[in-house]
Amino acid sequence: MQLEVYIDVLFFINFIMDLVLLIIVKRLRHQEGKITRLFLGSIAGAVLSCLVNIYFMSDILLYLLIGYGLTGFLMTMITFGVRNKRAFISNYLVLLITTFVLGGMVNSLYLNTQTRNYLNLMYQELLQGEKRTTTIVIITIITLLLFSFACMIWRQNRKKEEELYSVELYIEDEPILCKGLMDTGNSLRDPVSGKPVIVVDERLLEKEMNQLKELHPNRIRVIPFSSVGKHNGLLFGIRLKKIIISNSNDCICNHEVVAALSNQGFANREAYQVLLHTDLLGIIGGQESQMGK
Repeated sequence: MQLEVYIDVLFFINFIMDLVLLIIVKRLRHQEGKITRLFLGSIAGAVLSCLVNIYFMSDILLYLLIGYGLTGFLMTMITFGVRNKRAFISNYLVLLITTFVLGGMVNSLYLNTQTRNYLNLMYQELLQGEKRTTTIVIITIITLLLFSFACMIWRQNRKKEEELYSVELYIEDEPILCKGLMDTGNSLRDPVSGKPVIVVDERLLEKEMNQLKELHPNRIRVIPFSSVGKHNGLLFGIRLKKIIISNSNDCICNHEVVAALSNQGFANREAYQVLLHTDLLGIIGGQESQMGK
């Protein structure tokens, strides 16, 4: 019995699978591999897979060593680089583990469900005959468009995540941990000191506000504000001992910042509880620091 292999079909399937694997590794390991490197790594993996299936199908040892070991090594090197040896080894191992896990899931889905029948039908109808190449080109274009759309959504979500910061509010010596959103529309300032004011969900500091009213009323501030539908409004605030704002790249500390308490609630209360003032983010934003002294 002679085995008939369509090299273009084999390349296409391996390219898509390799691309999916590399994207998973990129997300799991939080790597900075560029889109072009992802594609180059996937192409290299697909080419090697085709060569292995053509020349080493009968030798199981070489098939495994080249098909998994060498192919994974080359894909990792092209996509993520080898500058950091420890990171390279970790990326390589995660790629191998992900390959086996995803391969097992696909095989289980193929053997234990109706997926096998659907794939065989698609193969007979679309991937055989004169229209095979045209069909592969169409499927490739659709896949790339879907992939580009997914990348666009991911970048938008990543941009939103990058606008969130870890925040530590210090009223005394113990920090209150929360998340802050950089709000370019926040232009509030303390009318006494002129320093920037952050806006905090009232529920976060409600207990501390009541205590300060009794023990340290001089730390209570009244902040005037204007918004859509409400002019000449007032917010009660607390003069913090300090506030520490940080992200994955940097950290900045500001002293004597006022936290105005809002009872209006934020659009995404679970994601963030503080609206930060842009003047407090000088170092993190890459601009000149405006740290309080």
